[in-house]
Amino acid sequence: MSSDSEITFITTLNKFDSNLWGHHILVTDMIANQFITEGGDRRVVCTLNDTIEFQCALMPKGDGGFFININKK
Repeated sequence: MSSDSEITFITTLNKFDSNLWGHHILVTDMIANQFITEGGDRRVVCTLNDTIEFQCALMPKGDGGFFININKK
């Protein structure tokens, strides 16, 4: 996938049951795999609700699928 590719999808904001992690959005394998490079790079730029843009990484959930951390800012 080229660096200027864009995919739009709908997901929900979730809260981890952890003191280490805060909120996150879930990303399915089907969507995440379109961004993960052969070298394993998972860095992406997210735009939430067409207003907030930030650099982030697709993090593996461990049981399939991925998530993106959402921090307070």
